[in-house]
Amino acid sequence: MVPAIALWALAIGAQAQEESGALRAGDLVGDARWYLHVDFVELKAGRVGPSLLEQLDAPAKARIDAFGAMVAFNPFEDLDALTLSGRQVEPERAVAVVRGDFDREHLLKIVPAATGYRSEVVAGETVHSWLDEKSPGGRLYAALPEAGGRLLMGPDFGLLSDLLEGGRENAAGGRAVVVEPLGGRPPIVCAYADFSLLAEVEIRSEFVRGVRSVELAAGESEGRLLGRAKAVTGDGRTARLLARVAGGAVALAEAAERLPAGTSDGLVAEADGDRLLVQGEIPLASVDRLLKDLESLAKNR
Repeated sequence: MVPAIALWALAIGAQAQEESGALRAGDLVGDARWYLHVDFVELKAGRVGPSLLEQLDAPAKARIDAFGAMVAFNPFEDLDALTLSGRQVEPERAVAVVRGDFDREHLLKIVPAATGYRSEVVAGETVHSWLDEKSPGGRLYAALPEAGGRLLMGPDFGLLSDLLEGGRENAAGGRAVVVEPLGGRPPIVCAYADFSLLAEVEIRSEFVRGVRSVELAAGESEGRLLGRAKAVTGDGRTARLLARVAGGAVALAEAAERLPAGTSDGLVAEADGDRLLVQGEIPLASVDRLLKDLESLAKNR
């Protein structure tokens, strides 16, 4: 299901938060327990976006170009934002909201050709669906509100319908959600997770069991990659332990030359009661090496 959402994603201060790629309340399902948002306007405005594009191999670029040609959409230029949100722990049950400058009429012409296509009206908007073997229920649902510039998609008809019902008075998606800037700019990526979702998952780590919720953000400013994590824990002891662990991990990575010298000097890792704040930055020149280290670590797990 997630690959299908990603494929369609390719198809199509508070004042700073009003940019077109900002996270918007109307793009989150009601009572969302988690979300992930990528601001492609901000991503393309800096150095990180072009750098990631350069790292795509030729076959990947060719597939994206071919798909873009089919749906009359250039994902490298026309995509503004992607938001995933849900109420359950499984990401494949999320609803995706894609914002961009895509040809709505063209998409409406090609969608009915999908296998098992059918449609129904919800809150004055047409919900399209087709057979998809990777979806939990065997079908994928999508809506292209008449206001334009927005695509809603997911495998859960009820969840997608709730999103349409909640936003029917403002099809543009509502006001921007205020996410604290990083280095004076909106974050490129921001995320939130309610850790009570993990109650039915076996968690062995005492640290993870002690966390109630987490907010994450990453952005770019003046040649630096900035990151921030905020957490609400069950008690002050857990917050203090996590702050020490974060500081120690960065110091070890710096000593092993996995992070640039001086990274720990600018690190903020502090607890305030049951709340934790970890914030730091590294030069963009160090990002490529860090990504390679993480890729190597993932392969060796």
